[in-house]
Amino acid sequence: MIFFGALVLLHDWKSLINKTFAVMMFGSLGWALANMGTFNFSPDRFESVLNAALIFASIQTLSGSAFVYLFPKPNFSLKPWHKVVAIVFSLIFLGVSPLQYDVNPSVTYLNSNIPIAEPNVFNVIWGIGILAQVIFTIAVTVSKYRKAEGDGKRQLGYILIGSSATFVLLFVSQYLTVNVLKTPILNSYGPLFMMPLILGTSYAITRYHLFSVKAITTEITTFILWLFLLLRILFDESLQDYFVDGTILLGVIIVGIFLIKSVLKEVRQKERLAELNAQLDKTNASLKDLNEHLEQKVAEQTVEIRKAYEVEKKARIELVELDKAKDQFILTTQHHLRTPLTIVKGYIQSFITKKGPMLDEEAKSYVTKASEAADEVGNLVNEFLDISQMEIGKSMLNKTPTDIKSVIQGILISLEPLLQAKRLKTSLSFPENNVIAVDLTKMKEALTDLIDNAIQYNQEGGSISIRAQKMSHPIEKDKLIYRLTIGGTGVGISPEKLQTLLVRSFQRDEEAIGVNANDRGIGLIIARNIIQAHGGVIYAESDEKDKGTKFVVELPV
Repeated sequence: MIFFGALVLLHDWKSLINKTFAVMMFGSLGWALANMGTFNFSPDRFESVLNAALIFASIQTLSGSAFVYLFPKPNFSLKPWHKVVAIVFSLIFLGVSPLQYDVNPSVTYLNSNIPIAEPNVFNVIWGIGILAQVIFTIAVTVSKYRKAEGDGKRQLGYILIGSSATFVLLFVSQYLTVNVLKTPILNSYGPLFMMPLILGTSYAITRYHLFSVKAITTEITTFILWLFLLLRILFDESLQDYFVDGTILLGVIIVGIFLIKSVLKEVRQKERLAELNAQLDKTNASLKDLNEHLEQKVAEQTVEIRKAYEVEKKARIELVELDKAKDQFILTTQHHLRTPLTIVKGYIQSFITKKGPMLDEEAKSYVTKASEAADEVGNLVNEFLDISQMEIGKSMLNKTPTDIKSVIQGILISLEPLLQAKRLKTSLSFPENNVIAVDLTKMKEALTDLIDNAIQYNQEGGSISIRAQKMSHPIEKDKLIYRLTIGGTGVGISPEKLQTLLVRSFQRDEEAIGVNANDRGIGLIIARNIIQAHGGVIYAESDEKDKGTKFVVELPV
């Protein structure tokens, strides 16, 4: 017992599990020695030795229950009230252990000098405590055994077998024969009946934890040497022999401790190396399996990719067919939308210009309003059709070399009344050569929309800047682009709205609606489609809501 307790402590004296096991071993040792004393001491000292044996037995059972809860790790956590109950139970259990028998030294068993110990009410309490610990120990061990796997399951199996055997043997030898059969015939075998638990627990720790045969052999040899030197001291007759043997024992103990620690360190390193080798073997096996099945997996993935490609190809063909159907619908629709409006506008104009009786002022006002409404509807239909045609690429571009500077100057002249109405200043900056291939009509429409937008959403007394430059493409350095920046000092656009400004038709910022409520918000979309049809890009920049907005147009040269 000393060996097993010291052995576990030497392996890891900081571990709570090892400390608990050592207390259980030393408690078992104290109980064994005191139990042996009950058969060898005089009847007058029997009660004191018996009480000591019962106290050590209580320590052994309490530490045994704690060890089973802790080893190899708790399967449930203790709440604060659990700990309070455990402490109170332990104190009561230890407190009643020396009070449970009434001893009369003059009354002994037949043909023996061992006094008869009569159990009292405290014996019942102590027995209930023992039974509770037995039930707790077996229940916890079985629960852990069911949940454990591998080495942990085998560890708990050995502990369960050892503890069950020990509890049965101790119940028969220490309680049943003494209290029921009134004979101590098996009482002296109590320490021997502890061996199943001690051996099972020790083997579980040493076989499936950090120990090895080499470590155990070293420890057994060291302990035998210590025991031999200790026995020499006990039989020494002179002070000089005591001093010499004591010094040798002290030195051997120190050397033995360092020897055991070095062996344990070597064992741990070997076990760590074995774990790494096992992981390496597992990794190698996985790599081998991967290499063997790589070709098959690649083939399977290729088949899946081919299937996905076929599905995508089929879907793309269907989309092309749908797009063609949509184009045909738009081309057909534009005739049916424009023809009735043309007829209505023609009749109204004929009515206005018809020679005959003059219309009164009220009738003339109605006819004029009808004509203006028809013109407005016609313009709206044309804008709708322009958007649709540009999005589906049906507008044919007639590209010719065009001087963008001249186009913009012409636009500014046509918009001069609007500029003067808001007292706006214009600032122009162009390179020497501004000629690029564009569709003059379409590009003029797009640039007019952008400049008109800068005027409509500008503030009175503000300014408009138009700057152009030829530069290398930011990615394809061997290509040139013509960058045109049109900015104003009007309302800005929030970063969130910038992302959808040139994407969604008929959508404007709240500030823009406040400035011009009648604008339909489709001019920028038309400009975007025209520029994209030319292979260019357009995007907006705005630092803050009150700092104005810049539209940047980039066209290939």
